[in-house]
Amino acid sequence: MIIGGGNVDFVFPWSSMGGSILGVFFVVFITTLYAMHKIRKENIIDALRDELT
Repeated sequence: MIIGGGNVDFVFPWSSMGGSILGVFFVVFITTLYAMHKIRKENIIDALRDELT
């Protein structure tokens, strides 16, 4: 009795990995733009003054 299988080759999913990496960069980029927009809109001096009182 012979136990074994055929020849199985592993293929790394480059396209899926590339898409995932691009997706992460896109989400981080959009989040950074949103945070910068909120920071620019807010007056930092007034925020610190309100926080101290």
